[in-house]
Amino acid sequence: ADKIIDPEGIAFHENTGHLFIVSRPDHKVFEYDVAGNYIDEYDISGFQPSPRSPQGLTFAPNSTDNSRLSLYIADGGLDESPERARIYEADLGDDISSSVGLFYFKALVTNGIVKLEWETVSEPENISWSLEKRSQNADKFIEIARLNGKTGSGPGQYYEYYDSDVLPGKTYFYRLWDIDSNGIASLHQVISVSLSAPESFSLAQNYPNPFNPGTIIEFDLPEDAHVKLDLFNILGQIVQTLTNEQLEAGHYQVEFNGQNLSSGVYFYRIEAGDFHDVKRMILIK
Repeated sequence: ADKIIDPEGIAFHENTGHLFIVSRPDHKVFEYDVAGNYIDEYDISGFQPSPRSPQGLTFAPNSTDNSRLSLYIADGGLDESPERARIYEADLGDDISSSVGLFYFKALVTNGIVKLEWETVSEPENISWSLEKRSQNADKFIEIARLNGKTGSGPGQYYEYYDSDVLPGKTYFYRLWDIDSNGIASLHQVISVSLSAPESFSLAQNYPNPFNPGTIIEFDLPEDAHVKLDLFNILGQIVQTLTNEQLEAGHYQVEFNGQNLSSGVYFYRIEAGDFHDVKRMILIK
């Protein structure tokens, strides 16, 4: 809460799961989610008479409409003169920013896959979530998932999404929006995650092996390199070139289908810069 000069009172808004903090010298009420992310701020200096020393606040039913909530602010002017002690009512109403109270949004990397998870305090009007992603070299975010919300649900609702379209050695940014019943989208948070690059060149044994007719070949590049991956028969003749291109550092999978080949023993060889390696595979039909 680095925007607040002198916090004097705090209140919790149950519908959004947000915290409201009054700051005496600012004459403002600041809105944050429970993870400490700044949401909005509200100027109370226009109250008449203007509060001298706002020091406490709470949410309670609106004085004229019990179906709404008001924010009640206590003025500590009593410390200066008894006639200044007042309680102010602020009907924030639709100005409260989001239909969702977000507790946390984070990313974890497990076995080369990014797991995104988030939990809400409440979401009274949330219809859906939009999850967006941007790689470190991309200019804009793109939506990678749309998940249904849990409108009117109780606290502690949990969500998760697995992103396998990532490469080691790269950094990715994710941002989360909620869309309410009026179609209004609210941005909650942007997070980033970096995947470790491979430490060395390597060529893995294909799997499954023996295979019929499909198998997967994996290899690691600790740095950018031109990669040539060839398949040979037992006579040393090239049967097929699987990869022949410049690739960035990272972990790669190549799917091979031997449907048009005869059963037998084959070899695959990789050339990546100064790195060379050969593995044997067996096709059984």
